[in-house]
Amino acid sequence: MELTDIHLGIYICYYLILVLFAFIFNNPFFSLTFLLLMIVLIYLQDLSSQLKSTLMFYIPMAVLIIILNPLFNKTGAHKIYLFSNFFITYEALIYGILMAI
Repeated sequence: MELTDIHLGIYICYYLILVLFAFIFNNPFFSLTFLLLMIVLIYLQDLSSQLKSTLMFYIPMAVLIIILNPLFNKTGAHKIYLFSNFFITYEALIYGILMAI
């Protein structure tokens, strides 16, 4: 049985459950597992050429989110970098990484 023989409703339920869990659980291990499983599923569906073009968009976007989140978010107790009144916090950096994932 190939992956194309599965009913469309099963795909829709699968993706909805994955997205719901991604919103409910804000754990970095769950987010990384979610990302890895989505890449494996796309690879199993023989969409690897589309995966490469999609990643060429999402990787720079993730880097931009990781850089911009600490610049605009000032909440956090652990300061990493301090320049006059401008500081970058550890919590803002970690949350930027989680948002990018």
